[in-house]
Amino acid sequence: MSHDGGYLLRCPRCGLDNAGDVTECARCGLPVYGPPPVPSPPGQQSAGQQSTYSHPAPPATDPPTWGPQWPSDPAVGGHPGSPSPAGAGEQPGPSTYGIGNPMPPGPAVTDQSPMVLTQPMHPATRSTPGPKPARSVFARVVLALALVATVVYAVWELTARRAIFADFAAARTVTLDRARTNDRIDNVLLAIAASLAVIALLIWLVRRVRGRTAGGGLDAIGLTLWLLGGIAAAVGLLLLETVDSTGGALAAGRHAETDTIIAGIGFAVVALSLVIGLSSVGMSRRSS
Repeated sequence: MSHDGGYLLRCPRCGLDNAGDVTECARCGLPVYGPPPVPSPPGQQSAGQQSTYSHPAPPATDPPTWGPQWPSDPAVGGHPGSPSPAGAGEQPGPSTYGIGNPMPPGPAVTDQSPMVLTQPMHPATRSTPGPKPARSVFARVVLALALVATVVYAVWELTARRAIFADFAAARTVTLDRARTNDRIDNVLLAIAASLAVIALLIWLVRRVRGRTAGGGLDAIGLTLWLLGGIAAAVGLLLLETVDSTGGALAAGRHAETDTIIAGIGFAVVALSLVIGLSSVGMSRRSS
């Protein structure tokens, strides 16, 4: 019995005498249950003898709680979170490890939470972007080479090649060596530009089907320009090969000059479409 006539419930874990109206130990938090015992009739206790009632202790199977113990009841040892004064209300009980004592090996075990073995946590690794895929780089290289080749041939058709037929149309003298050299250069440049332009178109289409280009309107505009430019270049070259000289050299020269202009403009449009193709491949939505 306490000094004010109430009943005390002794904690079986830490030995603290708690007020009779509490439901858990104010020091270690162990639940205190059961009705308070009925006091003995007056006269059966000797003078000055104080009865202390305690709840039967459960089997001592739980290991002690490691770490500092803080009171949770303001009536016993201050407000929550504050350490209790040294020696205030302390009763003999299981030893605890406070601040400054070495922590025993092994995980902490409490009555309220079961022991759970967890795997050691490793710091998260940040993925770093790798190099660009080789196929994407190859596609860009091919489109860039095709762009250079078509620009060169477009300039050739609109300048040196057209000048030969302009001289014919103006009845100016054109040597046989100059005409043959012009034809050889034209054949080489045409083969390179046409081959690279077709290969670039196929690569562009394959990547477009697989969703590895920007897609949308950018691809639609670029591919449409390639188609229109390719048709114009093919028509100009075909007309140039079928120039009819029966109407005279001057008329044939004028027709050939017009055909070279059509072919040159067609290759220029193809070059513009390849610029769009490079941009579309560069904005690839997913890596290959």
